[in-house]
Amino acid sequence: MWGEGKGMIKKIILIGCVALVAACTTTPAMSPSHIASLHSGRMIVASPGTAHPSLTAARMSMTGTMLEVAAGAVFGGEIYGLALANQTGLRMSKIRKIDTVLSPYAATLVNLYPRHEFMDISRSAADHVHWMGKNPVVRMYAKPGEAGSAEKSHIAHASSAQATVFVDYTFGFGLNLKSLAVKAHVQVYSRGAHRGDLIDGTDLDASVQLMKLAPPLKAHGFEAMAASKLNDWAALGARANVWFENGGARYKSAVARDMAKLRFELTNYLNGRQGRK
Repeated sequence: MWGEGKGMIKKIILIGCVALVAACTTTPAMSPSHIASLHSGRMIVASPGTAHPSLTAARMSMTGTMLEVAAGAVFGGEIYGLALANQTGLRMSKIRKIDTVLSPYAATLVNLYPRHEFMDISRSAADHVHWMGKNPVVRMYAKPGEAGSAEKSHIAHASSAQATVFVDYTFGFGLNLKSLAVKAHVQVYSRGAHRGDLIDGTDLDASVQLMKLAPPLKAHGFEAMAASKLNDWAALGARANVWFENGGARYKSAVARDMAKLRFELTNYLNGRQGRK
């Protein structure tokens, strides 16, 4: 049980790197010229599998803030996308510390991992994208992790739909357990005469800060420690406790808020319109 739980912890802990402040406050949108040529589509969804991470980009942004989030996820001890090589040792030390702090919650993390939520927001977004048609097919990628570019090209070419949208999700905590973030790497392939061609793509993300979740943290005891600026063992342990107390109420709330925002952004992106966050 410990081996399985430890593996799941590694799947959702994000290796921290400082993200860039978002350059604008509008949701990315597909090119109108691309959308104008499309009249049918389907969606393939991938989330972190059992062997490899699905995160392919090293940065996630959060409007108006600097947020430590994933440069890569750890599956089976494999590390990807580390920024600032001279800080690798320090970051690995932090990851091992968080891995240890979260170990008492291993079973809870396994049970609450939001794989179904990834599918739910994907289906909802696809149903509200006009060019994808009525009741578009949305399915999970059959293999662990995300497909490579050659595989995506093959899948798109073999489909009867004019375009295939690939949405690759990653999910986890910030380095100091102060936030819970989810990222969607979106790529749209059109069905060409001989292969599928990548025509558009973007990265979408959402993050919720522990301090902004209800109920407010109390000014004493372990909740006060969780709200502190300290990142020592005591503070990390207190934050883990706060995330998962009362059946993981704050964790569940953060997941719901992240998913709602990401669904909005994914829908707006695929419809090719700018939207407000």
